[in-house]
Amino acid sequence: MDDQRFRLTFLVDQDNIKLREFLTKKKISKRTLAATKYEGGMLIVNGIERDVRYLLNEGDEVEILFPPEIPSEGLVAEDGDLTIVFEDEAILIHNKPPGQSTMT
Repeated sequence: MDDQRFRLTFLVDQDNIKLREFLTKKKISKRTLAATKYEGGMLIVNGIERDVRYLLNEGDEVEILFPPEIPSEGLVAEDGDLTIVFEDEAILIHNKPPGQSTMT
């Protein structure tokens, strides 16, 4: 079965930078890194799992494999159309009608 966890990939553009510092510059929070480490995610550099102290070099490929999402028991699906304003591999923005539930 395919691993359906969310992934982000970055290309390193400088030498001698710790993975933690590089990810901070990419706006990855300490909380996200902790969840990645302790809740089933991975930090991968050039195809090998590494920790946040790993020293990166220009040209390295960094991949964050986020922990599996755990669905909320109180989450109830709603039928309706979505008006998508913007979408890429990481973000989806849509116009939400008043009264429609949201989740973050």
